[in-house]
Amino acid sequence: MHNGLLRLDPTTDPGLRTNRMTATKLALENPTPEDGKMMMMKKMLKRARQAERILLSSLLVGCFLSMSALAQAVAGAPAQPPSGELRDGQHDFDFNIGTWKTHTRILLHPLTGSNEWVEVNEPVHIRKVWDGRAQLEEIEGEHFKGGSLLLYNPKAHKWSQYFVDSAVGVPSQPRIGEFKNGRVELFGQQSFNGRTISVRLVYSDITPNSHHVEQAFSDDGGKTWQPNFVATLTRDVASPETSSTTTTPDAQVNTQVGLLHTK
Repeated sequence: MHNGLLRLDPTTDPGLRTNRMTATKLALENPTPEDGKMMMMKKMLKRARQAERILLSSLLVGCFLSMSALAQAVAGAPAQPPSGELRDGQHDFDFNIGTWKTHTRILLHPLTGSNEWVEVNEPVHIRKVWDGRAQLEEIEGEHFKGGSLLLYNPKAHKWSQYFVDSAVGVPSQPRIGEFKNGRVELFGQQSFNGRTISVRLVYSDITPNSHHVEQAFSDDGGKTWQPNFVATLTRDVASPETSSTTTTPDAQVNTQVGLLHTK
């Protein structure tokens, strides 16, 4: 009793507690439109959170599986040189060690319009030097005596080839190039009939026991080429000096020669 008013304590008055419980029950059984909207929003929010948890779990599992698969693929893949790094080609000519039989056609008067060819068959012997970083090629035939020297530049990753005619005793200017896609093209310049011309050597149709060599001249800066030396080399399996070798990918060829005597 205070100032003539009776205050009821809900914690001690059973009747008041009962009335409040009844009011809460009636509110739940007969929700107002606002109450219904609120309950619907809570249910939607709960479902959204459940969906978010499921999606997150799936993404984590997927990422884990992808990383595992990537790690396995990297572990099983062959080692590759970093992007932009040049391939080491110092053993590109290893397959060519040994003695070869040749069938060669030579155009006698290049860049003159002549079509007079001769055929020669000179044996060729090639041996490696400096663990394959160089090769010496010797030709001791009836029609031609000479040879060539091949050198590998490990910095430029390119080969250079110098030809020598024993009748002249002076090495040619180098033909320089590299192996790509199973063939090689070497380019250079030389003096021919009192003028400087372009020279191209192409090595193709490579197998462990044979290959094809073609030399061509150009007097218009490489716009057109005239073949003047065409040779097919076949390994002399009967030669005691012939060794069995393995071809490396992208690598092929050294040569025979008999290349045209320059003036």
